[in-house]
Amino acid sequence: MATKLTLLVIGTVFIYAGCTTNTTKTEIKKSNDADAFIMQNKTGNDTVYYDDSKKQVRFAGELIMGKRNGIWKAYYQNGTLWSEGQYVNGSGEGLSHIFYPDGSIKIMGFYTNDKPSGVWQFFDEQGTMTHEIDYTEGDKGKVIPTKTQTIKK
Repeated sequence: MATKLTLLVIGTVFIYAGCTTNTTKTEIKKSNDADAFIMQNKTGNDTVYYDDSKKQVRFAGELIMGKRNGIWKAYYQNGTLWSEGQYVNGSGEGLSHIFYPDGSIKIMGFYTNDKPSGVWQFFDEQGTMTHEIDYTEGDKGKVIPTKTQTIKK
């Protein structure tokens, strides 16, 4: 009789365990690299702060199933915009800008499939183009001699 009762209890436990739903834990991985802040299976707007006080945004944008989508912005610790780029399904796709702390443009270029593509432009803090790199023929890029050009803020 005790054996039948034990089997009944064990069987009930297995049946109950089989009926429970699987839950996926949301995991946050932290490192010094901004791209290492990943929220698995999260969909919606995501904001990561420099510290737990949540006073200063480090970067922000939209996640779809844990992957970056749309425009993402990153900020210097003083709150000034550091970069702005477009993402599709977690990969850099489209125009990207990097700024100096004063807000002037530092680097401007395009990403295709998460790799630099086309001609990227580089500027000094006065807004003068210092050089260009052409990524049309591959990942390494080719420096293009440029005439001095100035871009206003």
